Amino acid sequence: MTVAQQDQRLHLVMAGPAPDDLLAALQSLVQKLGLVERVTFAGMLQGAEKWGAMRAAEAFVLPSHQENFGVAAAEALAMGVPALLSTQVNIWREVVSGGARGVDALGERWAAEKGVPVKRINAEWERYGRAAKRRRNQMMTEYGEALIAVWEEGNRGISKMICEAKRHGLFVFVHRIAIEESLPTMPPPGPPRGVAACSPA
Repeated sequence: MTVAQQDQRLHLVMAGPAPDDLLAALQSLVQKLGLVERVTFAGMLQGAEKWGAMRAAEAFVLPSHQENFGVAAAEALAMGVPALLSTQVNIWREVVSGGARGVDALGERWAAEKGVPVKRINAEWERYGRAAKRRRNQMMTEYGEALIAVWEEGNRGISKMICEAKRHGLFVFVHRIAIEESLPTMPPPGPPRGVAACSPA
């Protein structure tokens, strides 16, 4: 309520399914606080509606009491939307970095700003030679739980990383970079381990 009083422009969108009794209690509370015009109960959002809501949001909030992995939080981050999470959402616990420029460096900078630990897995060129990148990617996917990839079509390195993550059964979120801006996509589950065929899209 205090935040709502500070900025009259704020509007809360509550998305996702909820039991009837909980929904009724929340709607009653909103009415009691006089915020009916500033709160929208959107229900379950999927496809274009979900991505549209993400794109329009200034922040994404996931106040879970228990969450093994916040898929929606990863989707928000892939869209570049700040994610505000409770300490019970395990996605916040650690950032895994390959020590490279670009997204890895940005991830490390974000972690430093938020006080989140970083697990860096560097490519060991002297030990593995030309296979160092592939070995690093394999180690990252064996250690991590999810991958957020910024992918430009034709980038073989990122494509291989996406495929490796899918083979290991990780949650994979791809934000495509193209001439025309496009929405991030969540690829279907990857093929069984050992299968070489993979499409990063």
